[in-house]
Amino acid sequence: MKSTVNNPCFVCGSASSQLLFGREYSAHYYPGTFAIRKCDKCGLLFNSPRLSDEELFNLYDTNYYFFQRHDVDEFQRITDVFLRTMSFIQNGVIEKSVAEIGSAKGYLLALLKHLGWSVQGIEISSDASEYAISKFGVPTFTGTIKDYSKSNHKDMFSVVLAIDVIEHVPNPIDFLHSVDKILRNTGLLIIDTPNGSAHNIKLLGSNWKGFNPFHIYFFSSHILQALLINMGYSIENSFSYGNRPKYHLTYAEECKKVFNSLLPRLGVLEQSKLVYRGVTNVTKYRKKDVESLIRNASEIIRKNSTYLDTDDARDELAKEIRGDNIVIIARKTA
Repeated sequence: MKSTVNNPCFVCGSASSQLLFGREYSAHYYPGTFAIRKCDKCGLLFNSPRLSDEELFNLYDTNYYFFQRHDVDEFQRITDVFLRTMSFIQNGVIEKSVAEIGSAKGYLLALLKHLGWSVQGIEISSDASEYAISKFGVPTFTGTIKDYSKSNHKDMFSVVLAIDVIEHVPNPIDFLHSVDKILRNTGLLIIDTPNGSAHNIKLLGSNWKGFNPFHIYFFSSHILQALLINMGYSIENSFSYGNRPKYHLTYAEECKKVFNSLLPRLGVLEQSKLVYRGVTNVTKYRKKDVESLIRNASEIIRKNSTYLDTDDARDELAKEIRGDNIVIIARKTA
């Protein structure tokens, strides 16, 4: 069952919006059309109508695409995440305590734990939480940030990470208030999310990679900064990454799009996933020692500086913060 979203707009109060794109996601078994609308006043992009909270929650089961990634790929990914987030602030934080909202299977926190941080995961998937606890020894609370902020055993943290999270949240204001309850005064909140002002949205339309059934809101940098400033935060840094215009899908992306559309209709989607995982486990993803993966990630981090020293950070869309994703680093001041 779907319901109208963001009417009136939670950012500016406008009740007027326009339909930008519609797309079907049969590979994710998302019913009907995934429709992207744009607020006529503030420009916030959002998915409306969307699934109920219960139906949204059910999308994050063991088949959620994010939980199907392999350890090797994930440690490569979180190395990049570290360089564009924690590398900016790690030397300035005296008490190294960090909570990650949407911590998934615990890869980033496992790395931070290795680097001397006190870590806490917050994750809605019980399977992902169990993986983080059993494989990495990362303490992980199963539930939402709102659940954790109300729990009896919650702690306060110097840093809170929300990497690829806020775009999933049905009520972003409640989300930010819950974050505020676990962040120390003068602590840092780091948000990494798809960019609602990405230049590639104009070029790719509904094929832009940020659009998928799991995402509800798409924030621009200035909208997200305004929300945080209104809550008593100061903005320490903001930038975009993925700063290259993309005029068309690659051949591989086109093939993936076709297969994702075709396989569910043939009734062989799950079988295809099992075959793919089996093949990759035998080839590229032979069992790797977790400790060595963490050490390798640490060594890469030691040899590199921040994301802003990369070619992507100097690309043409960076100056206007128009890349595919944005990072906001904000300090709690009130």
